[in-house]
Amino acid sequence: MTKIELIQILINEFRKFGYEGLSLRQISQATGLGKASLYHYFPGGKKEMAFEVMKAANSWIEKDLQTLVSSDLPPDERLESLIKILKEFYQNGKNACLLDVMTIDNCSNDDFYLESRNILKNLTNIFFTLAKEYGQNETQAYITAQTALSLLQGSLIQSRILQDTNIFEQQFNYVVRLLKNSK
Repeated sequence: MTKIELIQILINEFRKFGYEGLSLRQISQATGLGKASLYHYFPGGKKEMAFEVMKAANSWIEKDLQTLVSSDLPPDERLESLIKILKEFYQNGKNACLLDVMTIDNCSNDDFYLESRNILKNLTNIFFTLAKEYGQNETQAYITAQTALSLLQGSLIQSRILQDTNIFEQQFNYVVRLLKNSK
């Protein structure tokens, strides 16, 4: 198993159980690797695993999502593609937000905190870029980006707790309307 494959499994496991709820035994079962092998990949243990998961998420945002919204495609195509990717990533609201399940107990780690912060900044920038493409001025685009991110992250929490993915879908539709509103 490559480290990239291992990190993909870890992303799913951390999403299901959160940082505090996920044990090394559960990680070992999910990956099929013994604790010694896990420590070979991640000498820092679960904290290093969590950090690598956050780095991988941020790298995906920077490389794939930011590249998409900065492409030469028309804004509607970029937005449609972004929606498809995010809905798939969050399984239409069934998957938890990594920031929700990971950061509370880990913010004391400066690297982890900075990576979490970069994720939020990069996601905000994605929505900002799209809002500007739809004609919003800088100030309005930034407010729209922050609102869009808050709505989506909040809807993931609500969808998970209330076991109602319609909340995620409704908020996603509202975010699209916000982005396209150029007034």
